[in-house]
Amino acid sequence: MTSQRLPFPVPDGRARYLVDSCADMHDLVEDLVVPAGAREAAATVLRTAR
Repeated sequence: MTSQRLPFPVPDGRARYLVDSCADMHDLVEDLVVPAGAREAAATVLRTAR
């Protein structure tokens, strides 16, 4: 039986969306754009996040 070892640590591209504090969230959402034609409920959430 052959054992295959995974290369650790494996970088996770999603980690760029993690923030350490609420202040760091400003940088994350500053370029957020509410798409034209978005449903009002979704647009409200996006505007609130921004």
